[in-house]
Amino acid sequence: MKTSLPALASVLAIIFSLGVSQAAPKKPAASEDAKPAADAKAEKPATTRNTYPLYGVVVAVSPRVLTIKGGVDKPDRKYTINTETTFNNAGKAATIDDVVVGKKVGGLIEKSETGNDKIIKINVGVSQEATPKKPKADASKKSAKDTKGDGKGEAEPTKPAAKKKSA
Repeated sequence: MKTSLPALASVLAIIFSLGVSQAAPKKPAASEDAKPAADAKAEKPATTRNTYPLYGVVVAVSPRVLTIKGGVDKPDRKYTINTETTFNNAGKAATIDDVVVGKKVGGLIEKSETGNDKIIKINVGVSQEATPKKPKADASKKSAKDTKGDGKGEAEPTKPAAKKKSA
């Protein structure tokens, strides 16, 4: 018995050390697998838009340049108009003469590497102001006097109480 206890302890020590050494290489292998995935993401070029929306009030307009009012404490923005620029007014074709100083316009701008962004499309007379929504009528919010159910709050005329005849 004395020899079997130390032998058992040494066998367990060997098995334990093999198990630990077998498990240790798995962690670096997993991190090596993660590196190619990170490299693949880095290699993928970032997609950038080369167009963006236009909305603003016209400050100045010429056959070649449209100037839109800048934001608070920001300079006015200038965009190039060319022969490819299309003009629309309420879904119909329009011309540059329809673009008037002080009116709101919308459209689509194409970015330029030189900084002279060009206008692809101009929509004349647009408005992004939200229109107030009408609240929906709710039956539970009708006036207590409303007995007709028409929502006008008028009470139905009441008949005078019949007098009891006394005998």
